[in-house]
Amino acid sequence: MTQADGSFPADGAASTGAGGRTSGRSPLVALWLAIAAVIAPVFYYEFFPLVGLGAVAAVVALVLMFRARSRGQRGVMLRWTAVLAVIGFVVDVVVVVIMVVLLTARPVDVEVRATGGPTFTVTYADDFQTYTEEWQKDGVKWWNTTKKTVEITVTPSPGGEGYLHSCQIRYGGAVVDQESSDTGPVTCQYDAPWPLK
Repeated sequence: MTQADGSFPADGAASTGAGGRTSGRSPLVALWLAIAAVIAPVFYYEFFPLVGLGAVAAVVALVLMFRARSRGQRGVMLRWTAVLAVIGFVVDVVVVVIMVVLLTARPVDVEVRATGGPTFTVTYADDFQTYTEEWQKDGVKWWNTTKKTVEITVTPSPGGEGYLHSCQIRYGGAVVDQESSDTGPVTCQYDAPWPLK
């Protein structure tokens, strides 16, 4: 659209489409949607659906950007919108795929073992909550998990500090960590490959 003096409107300036509707805000809305798409994966842990919404926002941003270009609008804002929207869409889709793989991963057998003095305290966690129990001489717990971190802490009971206390983690049938101590608490921890296989 040309102005009265024959020049084209500046980037981001309002232009009138069919029916007299103003389309000048579309590039700005598209840019904000593209920025939201890039930022969305940061919050995947707090609220995973935001990543999916971020991918949708990226697509909408691209649609608005192409509409603005088809109406003759040009400029840095539209170029940045295109770049950010593409980056946001790719990152969001990758995060969604990884999370789906994690959520549908085959559960892995986990086994935790501990030995120690006459009595000792064991703290461990499964998929639902953390447990603290008192065991005598030795014990074992096992469960299935899709989580990547397994941890067990063995704490001597009063009077049992001089005994050798040990912990062991078996992940998928293989021993992945084992520790022992006769001076205080001992912790075994394993961070599985991510995503889980």
